[in-house]
Amino acid sequence: MAEIVIHLFGPMEVDGRPAGTPIPMARSALQLLGFLALYADRPLPREAVAAELWPDCEPQRARARLSTAMWRLRAALAVFGCSRVLVCEGEATIGLDDRVLDAVDTRGFERRARLFLERADDLAWPTAEESGRARGVPLAGWYAHWALQARARLEDLRERGLTVLLQRQVAAKLDDAAIDTAQELLRIDPLREDVHQQLMAIYAGQGRFALVKRQYERCRQILEQELAVAPMVETRALAESAASWAAAPASSPVAGIGELEALRHAVAETQRNLATVTAQLEALLLRSQGSR
Repeated sequence: MAEIVIHLFGPMEVDGRPAGTPIPMARSALQLLGFLALYADRPLPREAVAAELWPDCEPQRARARLSTAMWRLRAALAVFGCSRVLVCEGEATIGLDDRVLDAVDTRGFERRARLFLERADDLAWPTAEESGRARGVPLAGWYAHWALQARARLEDLRERGLTVLLQRQVAAKLDDAAIDTAQELLRIDPLREDVHQQLMAIYAGQGRFALVKRQYERCRQILEQELAVAPMVETRALAESAASWAAAPASSPVAGIGELEALRHAVAETQRNLATVTAQLEALLLRSQGSR
C-alpha cells in the first residue's frame, strides 16, 4: 500500500506520499474516514455508523448515504495504491484496515500521550510537530456531534498531559521548561488559577518579582472579566509575599526572613494545588473512558 497520512489535527485531509499532496475526496467520504479513524478500533455496526453520520435521515436513506460514502472513499484512496481500506463483515459491520489506522495522526498522538502518562519519570511530552498538533485544533471546521466529542477528548488528553508535565518539571526544578508548559496551558484555558499560581511561584523562586506581579494582574483581570470573582487567598498571599520580599532592603536580608518563609509556604501550597488538580483530571479521564 502506498504511504498516506490522515490528518485529523487541523483541517481534515489525506496526504499522499512522498509528494505530500492532498488527495481529493468527497466530503461524505472524508466524514466517514474521520469517524472510523476516531471510533472504530474494531468494526462497528453499519446501522450505528449511518445513524451517527446522518442523524436527520430515515434509516434506509442513511444506509444509502453510507454505501455511497464507502464507494467514494475506496475510489479516492485506490488511486494512491490503497487497495484495502475498509474492513467489512458482510453487510453488518464496517471498519478501517489496520494499515489505514496507522496513518492517522491523532492515533499516534494518543499512543504517545498515554505512554507519557504511564511513565512517572517521563519528561518527553510529544511536541506539536511530532504529534501533528502544529496543524491546529482537531477536526477544524467540523461541528457534528461525533466530531465535537472527539475534539473534546483529544483536547482533554492534551491538557491533562501538559498538567502532569508541568508537575514533573517543577519537581525536577526545570524552571524554563516549566514556564513554557505553564504558558501553553494558559493558552488552552486562561482561567486555570492553579497554573497562574505555579508561574508566579517559579518567577518568585528566580527573584523575578516584577513578573510575579504581572502574572498576578493577568490572573486577577481574567477571573474578574470572565467569572466576576477575585483570585483565591493563596494566589493573593503569593503575590503579597513576593511584593514584600522585593521591597526588602538588599543590605538587610534578615528583615525579609518572614516574607521569604511566607513565600516558600505559598510556593509549596501552589505545588500541592497543582498535584490535586492533576489527580482530579486523571480521575475524570478514567471515568470518561469507562463510560464509552
